[in-house]
Amino acid sequence: MTGRNFSPEEKLEIIQEWIQGASPSHLAAKHRLPDKTFREWRRKYETYGTEGLKRRSRHRTYTRTFKEMIAREHQNETISLTELAYKYDIPSKETVRNGLCATIMVKK
Repeated sequence: MTGRNFSPEEKLEIIQEWIQGASPSHLAAKHRLPDKTFREWRRKYETYGTEGLKRRSRHRTYTRTFKEMIAREHQNETISLTELAYKYDIPSKETVRNGLCATIMVKK
């Protein structure tokens, strides 16, 4: 795979190919990108529209209250880390996991 960065416009063009019927595996091979990357773009597009395909310009921080809310939701509703990341537009499940670990460590 190339490891190259795609512009939001390029991502949208690839998503539009998928909407018109191209298979995800065909698009991944054609554009030399990992299947996982295409699935992530598709999820962001389906959830947030074209805004979801744009790069974030800065590192986000999360308040302790927000992290505690996520931790409670994860415990009480048995929602996965990936689902929490999708629900709250957090970049990855690892970011959620790190936030949960930080919240637990502070409470001890």
